[in-house]
Amino acid sequence: MIALLAGDPAVAVALLTLRPNVWYQGPVALLDELYVAPGLRGRGLGSTLLTAAEAITRQRGGELLEINVDSDDIDARRFYERHGYTNTEPGQNQPLLYYYRELTDAPF
Repeated sequence: MIALLAGDPAVAVALLTLRPNVWYQGPVALLDELYVAPGLRGRGLGSTLLTAAEAITRQRGGELLEINVDSDDIDARRFYERHGYTNTEPGQNQPLLYYYRELTDAPF
């Protein structure tokens, strides 16, 4: 587990795990948690932590970042979609139970 913090004292946190996967050469990352204190949201802290999580995943040879999002968490869904994440497979319209982004492309 990798913990990324923003602020001193910390006001935002991202928890990232990496695991092997048979479909990718390197590890697949799961963003277990991304939290920003409610009064500080909308200031770019979450985006900064997400960008850092993507960079760490790439540095460790990872090609995919997955994120579980509750179906009723509309703000989180908008946030991840704004950052290039999707919850549908190419050519499909049935939503998946998680968001993902291939990290082999250029940064979003």
